[in-house]
Amino acid sequence: MCLINLDKMGGYCKSALLSRSKLNLMKIYTEENNKKIEILLEVINNYTGFDILKRPTLRERRLTEARSMFMYIARNNTDFTLSDIGNLWKTKNYKGKDHATVMYQQRRIQNLLDVKDPYIVKFYKEAFSIFKMRVSREIHKSITIAKYRAFHLHSRISIRGKINQGYYV
Repeated sequence: MCLINLDKMGGYCKSALLSRSKLNLMKIYTEENNKKIEILLEVINNYTGFDILKRPTLRERRLTEARSMFMYIARNNTDFTLSDIGNLWKTKNYKGKDHATVMYQQRRIQNLLDVKDPYIVKFYKEAFSIFKMRVSREIHKSITIAKYRAFHLHSRISIRGKINQGYYV
């Protein structure tokens, strides 16, 4: 019996049971990546002044460059696959971006950074620095809270297995 359903994630459970600690690590890991994507989306939207996910078929230059920058930073700084990044644009009427589109946009931004396009370099430096600052603050805060909870949970139990009354949080 598997404690989690991995079929939805494209895998299957090899072992009979997964330990609770592995499940918690998997949950924290995916929450961390989801939080990174949310932060990145907010940073790009605030920097450009419009929502890059709202109209996925609009092809204005400033919107496509913002989308490309989002795809580039998301691909290089999270563990999302190309398809996962493209599926962020999925709506009821639009199928989302293809994995090849994400690859192309990533390569395009890398080429523009290599030739030092002034607008793209400035956009990348400012957006990436804000993103890294916010991620370090948010992720560090959640890790600190998780460590605090784990420490106090562990300190509640004495050597004999009895609960110490004085350490409740």
